[in-house]
Amino acid sequence: MKARRERKFVLLCLAALVALPLAQWWVDLAAGQAPTGTVLLRRFPTVAHLRVAEADFAAATARNPYARLLAGLPGLAWLRGIEAPVLEGRVVADEPWLFYRPDVRLVSQRRPPGTGERASAAILDWRRQLAEQGIRLVVVVAPLKPALLPDRVARRFAVGGAAWRAPEATAAVARCRTAGVEVVDLPEVFAALPAPAPGEEPWYEPGDTHWSQRGLHVAADAIIETIGWARVPGVYQVREEMVRRPADLERLRGGAPAADDRPKEACLVVAAAPGRAPVTPSAGAEVLLLGDSFCRIFEEGEVTGAGLRSQLAWRLGRPVGLIRQDGGGATLVRQELARHPERLHGVKVVVWEFAERDLLSAETEWAQVELPR
Repeated sequence: MKARRERKFVLLCLAALVALPLAQWWVDLAAGQAPTGTVLLRRFPTVAHLRVAEADFAAATARNPYARLLAGLPGLAWLRGIEAPVLEGRVVADEPWLFYRPDVRLVSQRRPPGTGERASAAILDWRRQLAEQGIRLVVVVAPLKPALLPDRVARRFAVGGAAWRAPEATAAVARCRTAGVEVVDLPEVFAALPAPAPGEEPWYEPGDTHWSQRGLHVAADAIIETIGWARVPGVYQVREEMVRRPADLERLRGGAPAADDRPKEACLVVAAAPGRAPVTPSAGAEVLLLGDSFCRIFEEGEVTGAGLRSQLAWRLGRPVGLIRQDGGGATLVRQELARHPERLHGVKVVVWEFAERDLLSAETEWAQVELPR
């Protein structure tokens, strides 16, 4: 009797799936449109045409009430959650924690062979080219949020409060240091500090992939210590400003609260004059910062002049140039600098920041970029 019910259930599921395209075609014909999918029969199936067909299917499904009914079933909702880009972690001190699912996978799964070697080869080549022009290179590795705060991901990941570290990332950093590259390994820096207690300001934002102001200042101090220049106070003014926390993971999840519902946090805003953030000339800065979205956070958007570039300028008492590209810390920023080599005029130190995920992801491009001579 149980086996018969199971067969009926399987047949019912198959019938529901078979009925999906039939229902879609009926909806299309009722709307006076060509049936979805016929584009595959009218065109040669190139990559571009397949992408058009995929977009057509997605748009058609959105207007199909039968497809929306199937998508709302609990079982399918659970399957969607497995591939959702945002992973819901624990609630700590009444604060829900969100994580970027690919980042969690990077620190919990094995990487393809040779992933770290590609990164270290590109870093060593970039250091060589800058050294030929008499410019120091300081490499900064920004930690992965789930690797830094595993106890916020799930209770079972909290082993003595220790941070995770992929051996491939450690090996890539070690290869660079052995070759003489100055590396600010922020995962190592954060791991040496006492972990923030529940209720204290964490190093990373609960609803964002980036660091908080507390984490940002830890990073800025570590970079200044590696550069080794004396701090020059009084050149820039600093004021405290309350701003809304960033929340890219909340937006990505699709259920972000209204901006006014998110808590505020105190930011140290750096200004060259009252109410004005320090403006870096296109050339002439002795320090040039290359980086990804970690160089944008608190520098643009919710607040201006409180990000990594401004914090470095405040500590050094001198302007800091910036070339940044969200998600492009590994290659795109170097390509941008190669297109505008005049940005290196007067530069003594290039600070190159990229996320730790770039050392671990097989999809990250580590192209060999040639600077004009």
